[in-house]
Amino acid sequence: MKGGIVIRSLFITGTDTDAGKTTAAALLLAYLKKKGIQTAAYKPVQSGAEIIDGVLCAPDLEFYKLANPELAASTTYLLKKPCSPHLAAREEEIEIEIDKIIEHYQRLSRENEFVLIEGAGGVFVPLRDDGYSMLELMKELSAPVVMVARTGVGTINHTVLTAERLKQEGINVIGVIMNQMTKEDTKVEQDNIRMIELMTRVPVLGMIPYLENPLSAFGDSDMLDHLFSKLMEVDSNE
Repeated sequence: MKGGIVIRSLFITGTDTDAGKTTAAALLLAYLKKKGIQTAAYKPVQSGAEIIDGVLCAPDLEFYKLANPELAASTTYLLKKPCSPHLAAREEEIEIEIDKIIEHYQRLSRENEFVLIEGAGGVFVPLRDDGYSMLELMKELSAPVVMVARTGVGTINHTVLTAERLKQEGINVIGVIMNQMTKEDTKVEQDNIRMIELMTRVPVLGMIPYLENPLSAFGDSDMLDHLFSKLMEVDSNE
């Protein structure tokens, strides 16, 4: 594959709802565009749809397209209420069918060199009223997983718990991307990274610096290389 890419798909999950998954996904899409990798971005379920120019749109997909305007970006279920997908689907009387999500993902995999999947919230966000969660979907899709975690105080607990449960379920967690959402104490951040690697036995692959305007980073080749070159060389079969 072009650009030395080893893995062909990646599932981005977060340690909590506001960890910065969508920013990390968009930056990775900008990196893949720079590398000339034919990529599809897939958000299986998007709640909190927005009306743009009179059309109901998925906000995360619209953000991806700022990183790559030619990107093939899609979702299977677009829900209006900005809440957990199971509740939004219930209120709209929509049944989320997992088979449809799997078929959509498989089609994207056949048609593209790389598929980037972004989950909704953290691993236990329910997709259906029967308790089927993002965790079960991650197992079904079988893509290697990268966790996005905040850099600041409290991140060790969230990240270690998420990593341990994913590994218990046999999910291939290939790394962590740290996200500097605010200007934190550098000493605290660096120690958080050290402890996360020690306690999870999962490598921290990079850190997104604090960005007042993430759009400005899409064209920053040096930053994108620093963030993702190590990630995209990981052998997902290890």
